[in-house]
Amino acid sequence: MAYIFDTNNTPATAADAIFRLKELLKSAGWTTPWSSDGTTLKSDGSDQITGAGSGANGMDNAKAWFVVQEPAAPGRQFSFQRQNTVGANTSYLWRVKYSKGAGFSGGTPTATKVGSATDEAVLLGTGTDATPTMAALFATATDAGFRWSACADNASPYSWASHAWVNTTALPTHALFFDPVTVSTAADVDAVAIYINGVISANANGGVAGAGCCQYESFLRNNAKLQGYYNGTFSTALFAAALMVSNTGTYKLVGPSGLDVNLDSKDDVFNVPIIYFNIATNLGSWKGLSTLMKWPGVIRATGSTLTTTGAKDRVILCDISLPWDGSTPTV
Repeated sequence: MAYIFDTNNTPATAADAIFRLKELLKSAGWTTPWSSDGTTLKSDGSDQITGAGSGANGMDNAKAWFVVQEPAAPGRQFSFQRQNTVGANTSYLWRVKYSKGAGFSGGTPTATKVGSATDEAVLLGTGTDATPTMAALFATATDAGFRWSACADNASPYSWASHAWVNTTALPTHALFFDPVTVSTAADVDAVAIYINGVISANANGGVAGAGCCQYESFLRNNAKLQGYYNGTFSTALFAAALMVSNTGTYKLVGPSGLDVNLDSKDDVFNVPIIYFNIATNLGSWKGLSTLMKWPGVIRATGSTLTTTGAKDRVILCDISLPWDGSTPTV
């Protein structure tokens, strides 16, 4: 298990960022069974999209799309399709789908039409494959207006994260996480949590629960976008459980970002995975432990780094921490 990284980028466009994500996933062992630059479709895995720009073999073309598939069984797949309007500041809109194993080979794919899967879930956007409607995968529509970074585990369970913040303010503007869970129940048909959000807009710090979109109950459930299978049905009812302590009947939030610095004037870091529950029932049910995200114990600005098992091995995004490569983030 080792994360590989692509960090501290200022992509020319949002299409550039998604192209970089595709390339990072490929370097971590993922494949591209389907891809189209909007004009030419390839289904032999050779990847039609070889550049981030427009024109032949480019990502930044109307309705260009691709599918990425994880290296091992069950062969989970994501499909990404770009907005059909081209030009400046247009590539922040996407339609994203997920398949837990069936794959996007159905529905007669074309150069501008994504394939279908019998077990697919539409993570972002609406409409049909033939007439798709895209939605914001990046809140910042301005080209070259954000810093983008990503990480991908090149071994099982192949967790990955793509995230960005605005150049001038460090406000989060994009988040997309693929988070296979551990210690799940045997009955879980797909032990994975997925988070996708391109409409984040609030202060860049953590804080008291209930204040701003960066809190545990809204950053990870904003627009009900923390998703996964529950009772065999793809659902938006996943919840990342906060950590609380009680003193004489008074409960205090400690994670995320609810602690003070410790007696050594150091941050306390919850170097343990976030716990996921399904909340489709009154009491909720167990989903598992994150392999990607952890709660920080102290309020820190987005783009701050933490040192846990290695120097600068975690980075703050709102109220969570993600794997980082030891570099100093560009904020």
